Amino acid sequence: MSKNKIPNMSNKSKKLISNKPNNEANEYSDKGVELDKLGKHEEALVCFNKALTIDPNNINANYNKGLALIKFGKNEEAIEYFDKALFLDPNNINALFSKGGIFGRLNRFEEALECFNKMLDLDPQNINIYLGKGMALNELNKYKEALECLTLAPENVETNTSKGIALYELNRFEEALECFDKVLKKKPDNINALLVTGAILGNLSKHEEALVCFNKMLDLDPNNPHAKLNVNMALYKLDKHDECHLWIQECITKNIISYTIFNALYRFYQEDKNYEQDIEEYVQKTIAIESDKNSEGTEFYQYSPFSKEIIYNITNQEIYFSDPSNFNDPFDPLIRILNKDDSEGMLKLLNFRISCLSTNNKNILMWSHYANKHQGICIKYNIAKLLKEKDIIFKKTEYIKTMPKPQGGFHLELSDTTTIIDAFTQKHDSWEYEEEYKLIVRTGENTPVLKKCDIEEIYLGKDISPKDAGFIKKTIEGTGIKLYQMKVNDYNIFELEPHLYL
Repeated sequence: MSKNKIPNMSNKSKKLISNKPNNEANEYSDKGVELDKLGKHEEALVCFNKALTIDPNNINANYNKGLALIKFGKNEEAIEYFDKALFLDPNNINALFSKGGIFGRLNRFEEALECFNKMLDLDPQNINIYLGKGMALNELNKYKEALECLTLAPENVETNTSKGIALYELNRFEEALECFDKVLKKKPDNINALLVTGAILGNLSKHEEALVCFNKMLDLDPNNPHAKLNVNMALYKLDKHDECHLWIQECITKNIISYTIFNALYRFYQEDKNYEQDIEEYVQKTIAIESDKNSEGTEFYQYSPFSKEIIYNITNQEIYFSDPSNFNDPFDPLIRILNKDDSEGMLKLLNFRISCLSTNNKNILMWSHYANKHQGICIKYNIAKLLKEKDIIFKKTEYIKTMPKPQGGFHLELSDTTTIIDAFTQKHDSWEYEEEYKLIVRTGENTPVLKKCDIEEIYLGKDISPKDAGFIKKTIEGTGIKLYQMKVNDYNIFELEPHLYL
């Protein structure tokens, strides 16, 4: 559940902005406002465009066009028009508020906060601005600062929701409960308020009361994944294990796979080994449906330093799968962070081994990091036959900017698209240059894995020693494997190009 939604001022009056007179432009702008109120958004946009054709510096028209563009989902373009209005009138609070609202919807909370701070400089008595600022601070996990702002905000459902979330995150559960009690008195069917109230009660060990909240959520929305997960967390705490086992089987049967559910099952299993079969079946179901197995039209490479082990792999045309707990990135796989209290135990339970591939054999950083400063090699594998094996999982690495912090106990967040496999194939976007795919196989404890995989080409690093190059050439004689060496491009010293090695 998102912590909050930064308020949008698109419904505020659009005629509050001072403007130098231009009667014809203003007439078109005002007509657009009226059409917009009638839900005729395309016709309204035509009017704002006509106004700006007549007078490109018309503040009303620039601001109103920005609001109209939001309705078409053109947020970035809308920001441009709010910026134009602010260039013409730097003290335009409406444009600042609308711009801050867009930044909030785009998860650009630092920029949203900057807008609200500018507004408070202009109008420190405007209590609605404190609400927007408090919401932005919540999203930035600055909960103490958020509470200070929200104390000055108007007393309403939005404010109490935001205050409750800040207090919850600060472990001030009793105060948070008071806030959500106020929300539920006004809106008894507010699903998000029921969710957080149940989570708070669970953290206070009031599991029967928590169960009432989660069951009410299910009454309102029978397929709500947050409710189902938390209902079973509460049932587990109440030792109602038969119902928990039935829920797990339902998840398996209906292909409901998410990392959050797996993490909950793992906690059940840690405390009660009777859940061993459930968690094993859940992992197997995830593996069965999570591999895309689609490699058509893509070439795959693996960088490596020169070593006797790599010579063995070349000789036998095999690919090595590593233990992910030994990866050089402490955030890869994400399980090391998502379940940092017992990542070792979870990795041991899963026993995944991983082989990392790239779609780029000319990347200078990859040659530096993974091929011993250009003194190693890069192997082109044909993985088509390997992907036909049942136990192979194959997935493109997803590069992401942010990851919600891990949660213990009851869950306010649940991503239906993040699975166990995603927790092995998602990385911070600073690694995007790797253009990575991962081959994953599940194996026995402490078992090294080598799999047969056809080698098509080998590329020698530009600085490989003549001795190592000669050894590789001799190793592949008669195999049909092509051998190249990377050289610096004659026209661009930052670019590598392969040359046939003779």
